[in-house]
Amino acid sequence: MRTEKVKTDVLVIGAGGAGLRAAIEARRRGASVIMVSKTPAGTASCTAYAAGGFKAALDGPVELFKALKDPEEHFLETVSSGCYLNNQRLVEVLVKEAPARLLELREYGVDVSVKKGGCWVTGSIPMFGTGLTNPLKEYASKVGVKSLERTAIIDLLKTEDAIAGAIALDLSTSDLVVLEAKAVILATGGAGQIYARNDNPTRITGDGYAIAYRAGARLMDMEFVQFILGLAEPNLPSYAFSAYVGKLLNSSNEDPLKKYGLSWGREAQIYARDKLSWILGLEIREGRGIDDALLLDLKDVPEDHWEKSSDPIVRTACWVLRGFDRRSRLIRIAPLTHFFMGGVGINERCETSLSGLYAAGEVSGGLHGANRVGGNALSETIVFGVRAGENAATYSSQREHAPTDWDSVRTIEKQIKQILSKKRYPLKPRAVKDSIGTIMWQHGSVVRDAQGLQAGFDQLGKLQDEAIRRIVATNPTELMEAFEALNMLAVGEMVLRAALNRSESRGAHYRID
Repeated sequence: MRTEKVKTDVLVIGAGGAGLRAAIEARRRGASVIMVSKTPAGTASCTAYAAGGFKAALDGPVELFKALKDPEEHFLETVSSGCYLNNQRLVEVLVKEAPARLLELREYGVDVSVKKGGCWVTGSIPMFGTGLTNPLKEYASKVGVKSLERTAIIDLLKTEDAIAGAIALDLSTSDLVVLEAKAVILATGGAGQIYARNDNPTRITGDGYAIAYRAGARLMDMEFVQFILGLAEPNLPSYAFSAYVGKLLNSSNEDPLKKYGLSWGREAQIYARDKLSWILGLEIREGRGIDDALLLDLKDVPEDHWEKSSDPIVRTACWVLRGFDRRSRLIRIAPLTHFFMGGVGINERCETSLSGLYAAGEVSGGLHGANRVGGNALSETIVFGVRAGENAATYSSQREHAPTDWDSVRTIEKQIKQILSKKRYPLKPRAVKDSIGTIMWQHGSVVRDAQGLQAGFDQLGKLQDEAIRRIVATNPTELMEAFEALNMLAVGEMVLRAALNRSESRGAHYRID
């Protein structure tokens, strides 16, 4: 195993919407920039798989979201949906800057189509978000952003008073790369993979939360995990599924939403995701589900609805159901892990509690409060990606590179050697990940209580003890997955501990005790 050292002004960790936009902005401000990603940049992020809708106070000929007459209305909608736990200074930044920042994307080659209540970009099904990430990736390369793909960040490097870079693993060789940076931007997305049922890409394993936590950064609101509707058919993938039409039924052939004062459709699936998910979870928990799911009846929906729609949500639903006889069969649907509202705490400058460390996008916390409105996530990546890049570049211009903490590097080298060594009772990373997903789904998903949360926390603790001793890798990919599994264990414990500490029900955090 060799160790290489590379220097840059700004290091961006993650190459989805927030990472790409942050990297471009930092480069525009004159900083040298390296952007690191475990996968090819822009291709395996939640941004790439998003439906492509951005929420903002924009107006157009066709409705995308509920029309917003001004940023103030966007502000009120965001904080009310977040149950007033949002950092309202961050919300002000979002709603005021989103319209101009989204239109500005055209300067970077993004085809932005303005609608009522926001705008969208269009890629190919099911990756509409590549209409954003592909042009940004090309632009970033053109302006001199250096991209290190198939490279996984293992830990951050610190001095006594600031973050000074990161230690990375080259997934092609298993060699280490010491990245010395004057400023670091976290743009790693969320942690959907800690749950067995999720719609996140495979590499979304909570790395940013874990490395920030180990470095001493403040995290917040980790109990607030958003669940949305997803397919629960045995032979179909667990894609998010928002049809907006049809009839939702429980095992008694009743509409379960009526008794809770909620109506099926766009309103519930965009603005009341928290309530919709726990209603479904409660129905299933109380025995009114079928095979841990409820049923969606689409028999009476005309074919024109599917064939002529330009809405990416509807088009994706049609694509997902290709080959499924929706005229004669009801569709099983159930909650699905989608988004983390909590994360690394930031201020309006995207500064974290650690000097030199910035965060943007889903890895950050505070903007959404207890529940997120549909469309705000993509807008967040652009608005706060710009701010993170700008402020990190300014900070880096006032700093010198700090000496590398070689003790930390040697600690990681020893950990890698331990993981690669033969063991009497080996434990594969994939098995650890599967166990995490099962534990979190059983004990920390939609409907929660203290007994279940504590049981899940205890089980994760035992699994962590086993993993530290027994986890083994035989190739670079397994080595990356071993570190992912350890990060997932840490993040799972954060979620369960935070959920235990919040005894009330609020937004996406629903407790029955």
